[in-house]
Amino acid sequence: PTTAPCATRAGKQPCRAPEDHFLTGKIMFHTTDNFRGLNIEQRHALRTSGFLLINAVAGSGKTTMLVALLLKSLMEDRDEKGNPLRLDRFALITFTRKAAANLRKKIREAMEKELKTATPEMRDFWNAHLRDLPGAPIGTIDSLVQERLRRLALTGLTRFDPAIEVLDEVGREILAERAVRRVMEQAAEQPDSELGRALILLGRNHKAGDIRGRFMDLLAKDGDGETAARTINLLTRGDGGYERLEAMLSHPPRDEWSRIWFPLAEDFAARLAMAVRELAKKDNGTIKEVQKLNETWDSKGAMNPENFAKIRECLFTKDRGLKVSGLAVKGSPYSTTLQALQEAILPAVAPFDRMVYQTEEQVFLENTNFQLYQAWGAFFLAAHRAYLEECRAENRFSFHDLARMLEAELGTITPDRLREAGLPFARVMIDEFQDNTSLQWRIGCRLAGGDPNAPRTWGRLTVVGDPEQAIYHWRGSNAQLMADVRRQYAESRPTVVPTWYDTVRGEVNPAENDRESTEDEKIGIGQLALNFRTRADTLERIDLCSTAAMGQLGIHHVPLKSGEALRANAGRPNTVPALAEILVLSEPTGAADDA
Repeated sequence: PTTAPCATRAGKQPCRAPEDHFLTGKIMFHTTDNFRGLNIEQRHALRTSGFLLINAVAGSGKTTMLVALLLKSLMEDRDEKGNPLRLDRFALITFTRKAAANLRKKIREAMEKELKTATPEMRDFWNAHLRDLPGAPIGTIDSLVQERLRRLALTGLTRFDPAIEVLDEVGREILAERAVRRVMEQAAEQPDSELGRALILLGRNHKAGDIRGRFMDLLAKDGDGETAARTINLLTRGDGGYERLEAMLSHPPRDEWSRIWFPLAEDFAARLAMAVRELAKKDNGTIKEVQKLNETWDSKGAMNPENFAKIRECLFTKDRGLKVSGLAVKGSPYSTTLQALQEAILPAVAPFDRMVYQTEEQVFLENTNFQLYQAWGAFFLAAHRAYLEECRAENRFSFHDLARMLEAELGTITPDRLREAGLPFARVMIDEFQDNTSLQWRIGCRLAGGDPNAPRTWGRLTVVGDPEQAIYHWRGSNAQLMADVRRQYAESRPTVVPTWYDTVRGEVNPAENDRESTEDEKIGIGQLALNFRTRADTLERIDLCSTAAMGQLGIHHVPLKSGEALRANAGRPNTVPALAEILVLSEPTGAADDA
């Protein structure tokens, strides 16, 4: 294939797309077969100019949406010189290599679908993009970061070796072991240095293996020594560092908890005493805990989080449900007063669980350990510096380190020089956004020429995900990220304009349940709620469960809508049955009154 590089080796002139990427006629995406297959929600989400956030529930055609967005941009959008955009000007970031391969396959199939009915001019257009597809930047964030760092190095824009590699977990452990050994040897040689004194103190309180293990844990959680040391210094400084951090972390959860709990606290003692009288004829462990709470309750300290913690433990389960074991039989409460009290207090439990607060005993304990914490900070800082030196010696880095390096480099290179390396991308599309870390979001922003703290610079970004499907918090993902980005964007007061589909509705066959765009869609917030996998009766069950579960977490559940009728019309009805039809559970034969 004859594809032009982004810059000639000699003069590094801006590239011009080959002629077979140009369209002399006006060919619009809404005339294509791929467009005709989209439902009304997908059509209104076809925004390729400006920021786009799509909340896409499971089975709603998210991959189809991403493919359609890409094809529309290739056909209709132009760069600043009026040239059509090539595939290498788009970055499609997926969560796994398997998902990336599937997305590349779907893009190929969509292009080949258009190729079958294309005019001679359009055949040249699609064939050119099909030739570019194998090398297009479609993949995971770690592969994209590695590729861009290499490209920056090859163009002479960074000091890094172009042969830079991603370090796997085994390699990271080996280099970390070397780094810790070096630091311990250095501390032993200079016992009077800050590092020497820190290691002596740590050695008095921990085994050498535990000290190494703590550093391994730090790296495994994508931490770094500089940040760890800075955080520890903030907590242990003499001007109330911990208390200031506590106050920062406590709000707004503390405000929300106070707003719900304080009005209830006034008559809590009276209602609890009435409930205890209703429970007088019952006797079990749970009821004894309620009686003890009543006997020891301090009305004057009702607003104190420590006192509310007693209510939290006595009346509610760990997963933020009403405690019923020992307080009810076959769904009938022993005390209706107590049940009503639990239901009234329940909304305050979730914000309380998100609060950070310290008892006086805990603060005293923290103060007695400040020197030990500072020793950890000094060790983490020295160990991570030694670890990075080992990485540089082998030219291998973890994704976290590569991402931080790329973020730093992008902030030092001028826009003109960045264009030589193909940056920023014309558009960055991030899939499975709900499982991104904050660092991954920052990198995506920078690659699109944006600032993560300035929503008005997000015009080249598309993010797609579903907060209810966030499952990688244990690997460092930020489950609140998608909601935070949506809030930030909405608060920036984006321009309200009709969706692209509104402007072409008169020229196309209407979609099922055709309508004008919603207010959210007019600012670039799309919602794909039509499910095309699961039967309608199953979706109803899922809605019931999700509404309750998300409500406990303070997250709005998006009701699922069945696309079964649309698929049935196409000869492909939804077929996935309800879980209850697969796992048939027998009714309980009987249970003791008390747990």
